[in-house]
Amino acid sequence: RFTTDTAHGYVFVAPEHFWTIRQMFLDAGWRAYIKPLIWIKRDSGQCNVPSSWPSSCYEMLLYIRKDNSKLVKEGQPDWIECLPVPPSQKTHDYEKPVPLLINLLERSSLPGQKMYDPFMGSASAIEAGVKLKLFSIGVDNSPEAYGIACNRMAKIANEIKANQ
Repeated sequence: RFTTDTAHGYVFVAPEHFWTIRQMFLDAGWRAYIKPLIWIKRDSGQCNVPSSWPSSCYEMLLYIRKDNSKLVKEGQPDWIECLPVPPSQKTHDYEKPVPLLINLLERSSLPGQKMYDPFMGSASAIEAGVKLKLFSIGVDNSPEAYGIACNRMAKIANEIKANQ
């Protein structure tokens, strides 16, 4: 309801849920790419049960867009290689690296446009948006995540002030 007819979206999704989530967006009036975008983490994978299963060194994303949207960077591959945030530096369990999010946002956004993250966690997407001069908005229902995001934004504001 709050998106425009030129909106884009990236949804991190587990392989077993890709087709279900894709269909949900199609039913809601979005166009959804038939294949996932793949974030390649190289050899630093993760596994909840390492004694039973291989470590996953990639994540899948569903790319969605509205009818009148256009990619800003055309011809980009459907994969991105980027190291994850090291566990010792994470401020949130599911934190995504800012360079990965910058890559995604550069594909579909121009400075001055709006970016919304409905599950902002540690606000790494908000940081990426600020670095790209986007009007960035994020929400999260976790008070802990809100505190982490506020600290992150205060640090970014101080860095911006120092560079002026």
